[in-house]
Amino acid sequence: MQPFGTITRDFKFISTRTREILKEILELSPNYPEFTKTLCRRALSESATEELVFLAIQHSSNLGFDELKWRVLEAHGDRSFVHPHVLYMKAISESDWDTVIEATEAAIEQSKSEWCAFLQLLHLFKIVSLNRFGSPLEEQTQKRIEKAIEQNHALDQYSPRFYLDLTIRLRVEGDVSHAISVCEKGLSQAKKVDDKLNEIHLLWQKAELIGIYSFGPGTTEIAKQILREATKISDDIICTPCRVLILSLIQVMCHMRGEYTEAYDISLENVKTLESIGKQADFSLHNLSAVCNEMGKGREALEWAMQTVQPYEKTPILRPIAYLDVAWSLINLGRLDEAEEQLNIAREHLYGSGYGSVLAIENMVSGLLERARGDYESALTSLERAWETNLRENRHNRVTSCLVKLAETEIMAFDPTPDNIQDESSGIWLTRLEEYGEKMDLPGVIALTLFLKGELRLKQGRLSEAHEIDEKVYEMSELPGLAYLKDKAHYVDIMP
Repeated sequence: MQPFGTITRDFKFISTRTREILKEILELSPNYPEFTKTLCRRALSESATEELVFLAIQHSSNLGFDELKWRVLEAHGDRSFVHPHVLYMKAISESDWDTVIEATEAAIEQSKSEWCAFLQLLHLFKIVSLNRFGSPLEEQTQKRIEKAIEQNHALDQYSPRFYLDLTIRLRVEGDVSHAISVCEKGLSQAKKVDDKLNEIHLLWQKAELIGIYSFGPGTTEIAKQILREATKISDDIICTPCRVLILSLIQVMCHMRGEYTEAYDISLENVKTLESIGKQADFSLHNLSAVCNEMGKGREALEWAMQTVQPYEKTPILRPIAYLDVAWSLINLGRLDEAEEQLNIAREHLYGSGYGSVLAIENMVSGLLERARGDYESALTSLERAWETNLRENRHNRVTSCLVKLAETEIMAFDPTPDNIQDESSGIWLTRLEEYGEKMDLPGVIALTLFLKGELRLKQGRLSEAHEIDEKVYEMSELPGLAYLKDKAHYVDIMP
């Protein structure tokens, strides 16, 4: 295989013996995954050097080879530099970050080389930037990294990882413009040192910052172009987890554009890809269930949602999402009492968590249940609350979803009278949906708005206009990602 910086950047810091082993593995390996598998097998030996074990942990993490990584961790778990990584893997589900931080600090102190200590320090920053956000420890760790690079410029080739975690932290903080600036620095450095892996992740962050967090007319197309660049690099080094991550972001952008057919296809591809490498497809299953529900396919949505319940049980913050997915699916199937049971289970796990985005899903599902029972006033209140939370948190795929549901509910509540049967809109929400789709240049949202206008015309008794609108909706179903609209045409029988 052709060596690249994510592998070769370590050469100047490691011993001659370890470097020769890596070169030998490189010569025998056709690609990065095979290099990593061979490296891990070599690292399982009791005589494996600290450097070789540490590199095996790093590269198996890069490619999501969790089983191989665990074997290495179990074989060398008593070593001080390995112990923090064992605890880190456990903390992902148990959230015991204090123990991980303490062990990582100890590993830094006991490191036999400046190189190993610095990589542990980078790992510590990743932990504290996400789990001790805004704490003195986070600031101290950042300063320690910057000082280490200043004192040894050779360590700067690891800065793309630091810039990546700093970008994520700034994005969480809401400082999008600063996050983009830091991300660009990281990309420049990643290209300079040929760190393809972190280049992919930084491109992903840039696409998310532009396409989601700076959402506006044309931003999703710019983001998709950035992701195409990331996909090319990912395919070159055969990084399957990277490809799944990229497709997941494209799926979110398709969802927010109302392009549900493409969102469905991408989620399905991700599920199959993850299953092919023996990994759980939890988040992709959630996406599949959500997009099936958007298209009104309750039975299929329920099948996917049920597959998330058991794996999501392991993670407290994800647990309510599984039950909310199930409840939403049951509402679409008209099984309202069962849906309420699932909704109540979700609430038991949810309240007190303070996790806004999940609370927004609960508000949305609650609104849909209220609507299904004919309580349109309560439904509008719940859905508006969900819309406001998603708008505040820049979750534009859910902003689109909530706006559509608000407009649908408004039309369902619309009571035609001689005074309003000639009105062009059912009220504020259909108008807002239309303005949103046009302002943000979202073809799928524009098509959904047109379909809902047809629903309104039907209620108003303006059948010829409803017929004309349905013809337009059918035509728009030929646009990318909008094939699901073919099933929504009511009165038109046009053969493709």
